[in-house]
Amino acid sequence: MKHLYLLFLAGCAQIFGLDTTSSPNIDAAGPGAHVTITHESIGATVIDAPATGATVSFLVSNGSGGYTTVPATTSTAGQWEGDIPTGNPIVDLKVDGARYVYAFPTRDLHVVSAALEHPDPMPAPMPATLTLNVGVAATTGVESFTLYTVGAWSSQPLAAPAMVTTLTQAVDYTMSTPIGGPLDKLTPADAVLVYRRRPGTAGNPLDGVFQTSLAQTGDDTLTGTLNDTAVDKTLDATLMPSVLATRFTAVRPAVSGLAMGVAVIASPGFARGNVNGPTLNDLGLAMTDTAIQLPYGNPFASLGWKELAYFNSYESRTVMIGMTPLTLYAGEQSFVAPGGSVVFDWPAGLPETISLANSPLATDNTTVTVDPAAYLPVTLVNDKPASTFVSVDLYEVVTDAMGAVTTPFVIELAASDPNALVLPPGVLVAGHTYFFRAITHQGGFPNIAAGDLATSAPPFHIGYNDSGVFTVEKP
Repeated sequence: MKHLYLLFLAGCAQIFGLDTTSSPNIDAAGPGAHVTITHESIGATVIDAPATGATVSFLVSNGSGGYTTVPATTSTAGQWEGDIPTGNPIVDLKVDGARYVYAFPTRDLHVVSAALEHPDPMPAPMPATLTLNVGVAATTGVESFTLYTVGAWSSQPLAAPAMVTTLTQAVDYTMSTPIGGPLDKLTPADAVLVYRRRPGTAGNPLDGVFQTSLAQTGDDTLTGTLNDTAVDKTLDATLMPSVLATRFTAVRPAVSGLAMGVAVIASPGFARGNVNGPTLNDLGLAMTDTAIQLPYGNPFASLGWKELAYFNSYESRTVMIGMTPLTLYAGEQSFVAPGGSVVFDWPAGLPETISLANSPLATDNTTVTVDPAAYLPVTLVNDKPASTFVSVDLYEVVTDAMGAVTTPFVIELAASDPNALVLPPGVLVAGHTYFFRAITHQGGFPNIAAGDLATSAPPFHIGYNDSGVFTVEKP
């Protein structure tokens, strides 16, 4: 899923790295209220440009629980302004096909719409064969090889027969798994990788890589040598799984089955919290694991893909939508630069309950009576009251004629105050079914007090919970 300020959630989420990244046009000038939106393309390199095609409105409180809509105007690329004499209006914006409503104590909001992409994407050719002729050290059958593209963003496991010194196989590129969008045609701006991972003392560290680029024709050959790379670093971390498990017991609707894992990623989009990139090593964790020593190396540092240590944990529940099971989650995640001794202590609050118009969404398959034509408050109860900001994503639960269930994204709300989230009129539809994903964010945005969600730096931590599934009924 895509967010204006960061990309996240694996297992349901994705997210971060070392340097601070600032968007262009960071200082809007003049009277009134302002919004600056940067579009960021995350590929083999990261490209920032003023957002185009966005629509922006300001919501100004009328003092009686409603809002007056003031459309914004734009005269400078990526910047919008509105004639708001005083106060801090809510910003209602649409960009890159998605809608966001932000309530922050600022008159000058800065956000980033980030996407996994390369410039001028084109659909992959059909058919599209990549013939491999890549030399490797003699295989034994325990290695795994992956064809991975950064920019076009795709992944495909490769066959690795034992006792060969060259990977010679024809790969159907159209069978690759796209990451973040449709499968794109490869361009010279992309990094095309074949990398090797094999069992180590912990996990399966990446220890060899072949890198190239090409202008894809549909019948292309990848020729070269997969070079050994050093596994010369270690993620040294401690954690207390029992403390985490206790926190999940308060979540409603109830969840169970704690799963935990840790990974180190070479992340082109580390400053935006993007965990897509070659996995340098990863490891599943058990309740008895209180210390982690995970070896890894980063052969992509010269490309600016810095190491991002990603701790993921979640519990889940299953909701029956008709005859179809839908799995929903609660979780805690941390994203840190893996230097020194790391402590995973999950400082982000865990949303225990989510309420719509003061109706707790604590059970599944309920009916909530609200007026879809009114502004509706969305509130959270977190187990840690302090947070950098909170956000809530609304998903519709859609069942097709065959009983298959999808959950399309509808809107995101975000605010510095968990009691300031407001769902605008016309978003909910009577008779339709939804759930919220509430997210508490801790750290990562040093200038957020000034309304700057465009400048980011690690560490980042989030806690999240999926509300009960509910159907809207008009009064």
